Amino acid sequence: MGPSEFGDLVKSELNPELLRQWAVRQLESEGNGQNRPVPVSQLPPELTALGARGGGIGPQANFGGSDDQSHVRVFWGFSFGNGYGILIGRTNLNLPTNRFCLRWVPGLYFIDPQHR
Repeated sequence: MGPSEFGDLVKSELNPELLRQWAVRQLESEGNGQNRPVPVSQLPPELTALGARGGGIGPQANFGGSDDQSHVRVFWGFSFGNGYGILIGRTNLNLPTNRFCLRWVPGLYFIDPQHR
């Protein structure tokens, strides 16, 4: 599964605006501490269920970025060390895109963490 196929799965299962609302609440209550974990118990059930549908292990989540570029990173592991994830931030989150970082909607990106 590549970032594009992972993106198709996510698009068919998740509502980007609900993800953003959840992430912004997390950022506002927990701050912008980079690389601090987000407990799995705080993840929306749709995110935890996605791993089983996509054949991945996880998810795991942590905070990334700082100030207006802060976001929540959610990752799933797949076979042979591969994995994919979603970066979820406010609509002003702006990251450079390439074949390993694909913009879904403003502030949400599909990523391949091995190349990010």
